Amino acid sequence: MKPSPSNPGGQVPTQSRPRDLSLDERYEYLGFEVGDPKAGQLFGSSDEERKLRDHVRDKRDTRDILRDASNFREARMSALERNALMVIFSVMLVSLVLPFTPWISGYVETITEETISPSANSSGKTADGFQAVQGAGTRKRVEKAPYHWSAIGVLGALGTASGAVLSSGIILVIVGALLLIYMALCVIIPALSLKALLTARGDPDEVALNLKHALRLCWAPVMVWGLMLLLSLIGASYGFDTTGALKQLGDSYSVLSFLGLLSSGFYIPLAGFLIAAFKSAEI
Repeated sequence: MKPSPSNPGGQVPTQSRPRDLSLDERYEYLGFEVGDPKAGQLFGSSDEERKLRDHVRDKRDTRDILRDASNFREARMSALERNALMVIFSVMLVSLVLPFTPWISGYVETITEETISPSANSSGKTADGFQAVQGAGTRKRVEKAPYHWSAIGVLGALGTASGAVLSSGIILVIVGALLLIYMALCVIIPALSLKALLTARGDPDEVALNLKHALRLCWAPVMVWGLMLLLSLIGASYGFDTTGALKQLGDSYSVLSFLGLLSSGFYIPLAGFLIAAFKSAEI
């Protein structure tokens, strides 16, 4: 090594082991008192500095490595979300029997012919002075009688119409079976989910994960509805005469008849299932 003013003999300096810093020195170096002196005081008072130092030491002693504002500290499911889910599942169960939340809605058309009697026109006289007489004729009168069925009513209607459904081919048989499965799931899943929500105890993380498994079941009725919709796109012919039946049935089974027959009572559980299913994916 060449001589220099600081090392006239040109000797190679020996490597010294760096000094170990204490934890207090590390915390001081990593932010408490390091920086541009022109930036001013970091703390408003010595008491504020002491509280922050104590807080950092407490986090170190408990091996807490997360920031105070970390998203990992948020609960997987808040109390508000749990209460909202309980309300949703309760409404789903009640909607099965309420008269103003029908599953199936439609109307039956009744067409009658009325005879129109001969009568004079409004003036009673023509330009030649003769009386104008309107000849006898007929006109059609259309009356619409609305029909609504709750879930229980639909169950009874399916029992009555089972023979007609069975004679209409495999598509309508599958749709009828899927509708029964959907109705069963509308009772079983909300009941099980309410039980899980009401009896959840213990560690919040463990409770949320158990609820996640229960809420995953909500995807099943959504898939059943999707399969029914797909079958309606394929369509089928009825094996019975639709004269005098619900107008929404149409001349053959199609997506228009499927969507036209379903009412609010069917879609309330479906909406609840979707909300709960997406929540299970979020947990």
